[in-house]
Amino acid sequence: MRASIAIALTAATAVSAVCNSSYNVPTSGTCFTGCNVEAGNVFLPGWTMDPASDKFIPSLKLMCSKGTPQYTAFMSKAGMCMMKCSDPQELFNNEFAGACGWYAEHKDDVCTESKGDTPAEGAANKLEISGLAMALVAGAGYLAL
Repeated sequence: MRASIAIALTAATAVSAVCNSSYNVPTSGTCFTGCNVEAGNVFLPGWTMDPASDKFIPSLKLMCSKGTPQYTAFMSKAGMCMMKCSDPQELFNNEFAGACGWYAEHKDDVCTESKGDTPAEGAANKLEISGLAMALVAGAGYLAL
């Protein structure tokens, strides 16, 4: 029964997460991304280029906020690592420009359970998701009997 409830809650959580769905910037590849993640984790544990993560916006803030000491340190550390990458530098340049352009438009976005265009719509979505979670838990409990 506990396993059924855990599965149901995991499914409900997966259904309810809505984070940065408009981000569609092509990746620069594993080497450049790995360098960014390595450098980013020094300044922000959990630094990521995963738009589904709640740490995505703070990660882009570190990467895109020019003129700050953290930006300079991050770019220096990532850049030293990137010198070892064999992929064309243009891949990173394109991702950086796209990611920071997206960040400039979306830096105040919040990773939430649901997003609605109006407060009433957002509340309705939360109720719908809560209802789904309850139905999944109730169904899991029934099946466990």
